[in-house]
Amino acid sequence: MPCEEAVELATLAVEADIAGDVATAIQFYNRAADALDLAAKATPSEAGEMRGKSAEYRARAAVLHTKLGQSQMEQMAQSAAMAQKGAHVAGQANAAVKTAGGYSTVAGAAAIGVVAGAVVLGPVTAVALGAGAAYATTRKDGVGDVARQTGNAAATAATAAKKFNQDHNITGKLYDATSAAASKAKEVNVKYGITTKVSQGLSSGYAKATEFDKKNDVRGKVGAGISSGLTAFTNAMGGTGKKSKDLPAVPR
Repeated sequence: MPCEEAVELATLAVEADIAGDVATAIQFYNRAADALDLAAKATPSEAGEMRGKSAEYRARAAVLHTKLGQSQMEQMAQSAAMAQKGAHVAGQANAAVKTAGGYSTVAGAAAIGVVAGAVVLGPVTAVALGAGAAYATTRKDGVGDVARQTGNAAATAATAAKKFNQDHNITGKLYDATSAAASKAKEVNVKYGITTKVSQGLSSGYAKATEFDKKNDVRGKVGAGISSGLTAFTNAMGGTGKKSKDLPAVPR
């Protein structure tokens, strides 16, 4: 009988091979072949069978190695093509932004589209509307004129809002108000011990649950039930729940 290590490694190799994990399959096929070669020296009576399976696994590993190399070459070619296409698209985008009147106009139109879409149709559609509004600024027709005017208005409004905030320190006052509310909440918590009482309640509940589990062996019974159910399912599917002791054949 072949050594258990070789059986386990070969099984892992075949599983990875079937799953399409070529690199892992190659590794386990070679390790299984090495284990079989060692076992063949220690068991002369089964050496012929072991060396035959070792050769089978090494041959499959060689086929997969060639396949892996071809796949890597294809990926490199695709990456190069995508890089070229990306450079072309970037050039077109820069030209379109110039047509729209600059990045602030495009961003303003996109922002208006996102806000309007979020209110009416939800966040996912809002993003699409924002992108559509940004694209509209690059058009050279009436739609583009309206989109550019909207974008310019949004950009101007954003600048005005920033100046208003600087003049009146709105964000600073909001921060002060938030800090005051947090301090008051902390004071109430210290005075009435809210977090302490919640923590004590949780600890008490956990202790009672642990005591109940020890008394009734809940986890043990649940674990036994799951184990029994899985065994029954395996048997129903025609399995035995035990690993095969035979060396698997490679996929064809």
